[in-house]
Amino acid sequence: MSTNNPNIKSVVIPDDYPSVFLDSQALNRLRRVPNISVSIYNTRAGNRIELKRRVGDAHTIIVTRTTTRLDENIIVQSSKTLKHIAVWGTATDHIDLVQAKNLGILVTNTPDTHYDSVAEHALALMFALARRIPQLDQRVRDGEWPRG
Repeated sequence: MSTNNPNIKSVVIPDDYPSVFLDSQALNRLRRVPNISVSIYNTRAGNRIELKRRVGDAHTIIVTRTTTRLDENIIVQSSKTLKHIAVWGTATDHIDLVQAKNLGILVTNTPDTHYDSVAEHALALMFALARRIPQLDQRVRDGEWPRG
């Protein structure tokens, strides 16, 4: 996103699909920060040209998906204004960390934040498997009412 006022910093979320950031408290807090312009895209960029257009002259890029690759070309193209790449998660293998470091761009992520939710999800999947929930769900959807 382009802004005519150099005092306003552009924050871009180029890849919030499926949405995790749009209804988050983090976005609400970010929008209350003075001199910040937030652009959020709730679709995936169809190609690298579209991704380059989205990140354009961003001060900060918040990447929510590992499918969004910020390679050398995109980082260099954005380097005049880009100061920070924030990864919403732990993985950074989709970011050219060497190029970012060479250009003085800070890359941050959120390690150690998903332990509880990952453990809860693993337990839920084990219960679903043990109780055959997916199979029984499909039978009900097919019009059958399985007896206990």
